[in-house]
Amino acid sequence: MVKLNKKQLKDLAISLSAYYCGGNVYNHENIAYYISTREFSKIVQYGNIKNDISKLLNNLNELYNINELENGNKYSIVHNQIAYSCNNCGNSGQIIKYSVVARNTNEVIYNFYTYYC
Repeated sequence: MVKLNKKQLKDLAISLSAYYCGGNVYNHENIAYYISTREFSKIVQYGNIKNDISKLLNNLNELYNINELENGNKYSIVHNQIAYSCNNCGNSGQIIKYSVVARNTNEVIYNFYTYYC
């Protein structure tokens, strides 16, 4: 995990084509949990015109249908925080990497990222 300033974190997130989840750490952590447990319908409540939640859900829906993610026996989604920023008040940003993994081969099928700042 890498500590960055807020501008560096945002620049890295953009370079990774990460989905912007707003400026709230609690929302971002809830979204990360729902993605990793494949409860995509619960992410809808966090969407608004200022973030990329609808784009994330559309892409997850395509991936969900193509790779049969609903079959929990074949695939899992793991997530790891790869970068963060903080200031005097505490946590001010995070980037999380998600990997869709085939359970029988441990092969990574797809990677994507989310961030907040």
